[in-house]
Amino acid sequence: MAGIEKASDVLSTQPRCTSRRWRRILTLVASGTSGVLVFAFSGDWLCSAIGAGMLTGLIVVTIDVPLCRITTRRGWNVTRVRRLEIGWALLVIAVVFMYFRVDPEGLFERVFGVRPPEGIRNLQVERHFQGGPGDAAILLRFQADRSTLERLLANKAFGDCQDWLNELLELYPDPQERWDQIFQPAMLTFASSCWHKTPTISRPVLYRWDDFAKTGTRVILLWDAASESAYVVWLLG
Repeated sequence: MAGIEKASDVLSTQPRCTSRRWRRILTLVASGTSGVLVFAFSGDWLCSAIGAGMLTGLIVVTIDVPLCRITTRRGWNVTRVRRLEIGWALLVIAVVFMYFRVDPEGLFERVFGVRPPEGIRNLQVERHFQGGPGDAAILLRFQADRSTLERLLANKAFGDCQDWLNELLELYPDPQERWDQIFQPAMLTFASSCWHKTPTISRPVLYRWDDFAKTGTRVILLWDAASESAYVVWLLG
């Protein structure tokens, strides 16, 4: 009888919530939530979102094993263990999201080699997967006066593309057609709607930086001297 009682005591302390079914549900929900959050706030629907989901699932599964052992030894009931596991999963989701989220200043630095200097105003940033393995686009909009812009461009030795711009002005009198030639629709496949319609640009200046042979990256910058608005597309691949 004593042996039966001890066995029943041991069984009563087993957290049934750590069954395979529960772990699968928790892992899938955590991975999916992490992926959706990263997609919603980064604009990268493939690389970052899938990476965040996989990393979250891996961490949750790895933590679950020692967590089950500890809670089993302490004899915690099912509800308490589930709450603890859900809490850990939420913490993992938050950490992974913070890692994969869009950092406007960080992406600005990736494009120009420096953090946004004084004089940069109304910075808007998007990042998108472009279709091929590793292919990506960073889209920037901001305002800067001429002196700020010139200091910024000097960091990467941007080239003046005024000859190309003059040719476009001659060949494409329609502003939307010129915009589509500079920022081709393929570059803006997943961009927000504001990138698909040309803004009002009365005094355009065009710059380009190209390191495609070494790093596979290039940058196109269109600046309007009248409004001091800059439109930048950084491409990888």
